[in-house]
Amino acid sequence: MPRKPDEVKIEVIGANGQSGIIDNFTSFSITNDITQPSEAAFELGDDGSFQDIAAFTAPGAQYRVFVNGLLRLT
Repeated sequence: MPRKPDEVKIEVIGANGQSGIIDNFTSFSITNDITQPSEAAFELGDDGSFQDIAAFTAPGAQYRVFVNGLLRLT
């Protein structure tokens, strides 16, 4: 039986205090390793998506990455 695709969402609190959810990425990679820091990389492919997330990509923004409803990393 095929496995259900993972559901990934990112909760963001921007440096300006604005909050939101990013879930419109085209690909992602999440790495957890006990020998190095955890990391997440996401690709946004829509031409209009950068304007939607510009407030959330400024320095000082805080991110919480959820996979299938469970907090994976912050």
